[in-house]
Formats: sequence, structure tokens, C-alpha cells
Amino acid sequence: SVELCGEGEITLTLPCTGGDADTVTLRSRDALTVPLPNGHGEITRRIDAPHMLFATVNAGDAIGEAVFLCDGREIGRTALYAENSSVFIEKKGFFERLLELYR
Repeated sequence: SVELCGEGEITLTLPCTGGDADTVTLRSRDALTVPLPNGHGEITRRIDAPHMLFATVNAGDAIGEAVFLCDGREIGRTALYAENSSVFIEKKGFFERLLELYR
């Protein structure tokens, strides 16, 4: 067996717009081990996740996945979860701010 990742080993920080946190950190939760024959090929990892996030993001949300490949063939995947939240902040538009000047 080959351990592809340990518990909580994979982390990724993504920018988050429109919320009270500018970034959200993603982390894998579980270790992932797969049986592979001796002399197996090269193991690579690909992260499938958005390049940026939009609030609201809740801690614990599954945002993406780490995908493991051996010689280009998928051999396993594990989910990436948000470690922190970013709550949407409603911002007033230009005209709303202008109207407040005359109230």
C-alpha cells in the first residue's frame, strides 16, 4: 500500500471576495492509502478547486478535491474543506451613499 496523503496534510489558501475574510484555507481531513503493485509508475497530485471564492463560505464546506494519478490514471481522491468562514458583507452602492447625503 502507498499513502497518498496524511490526515490534514493538504492545504490550499484561496482569495475570497465580498466577505469579512479575504482568504479561505482549504484542508483535507482524512489520510488516503491505496494498494499499488511494486514498480508502480510516477504518482502525481492535481488540485481541482476554483481559483477564487465568493462569500458566503462556511467552515466545513467541501470546496474542491485533491486527485491522485499514477501514470496519468486516477487512483484516488479526497475532498478539501473550508477551515474558516467568510460571511458576505453587503456594501452600499454609489447611489445609496449619495442618497444618504441628502437625508
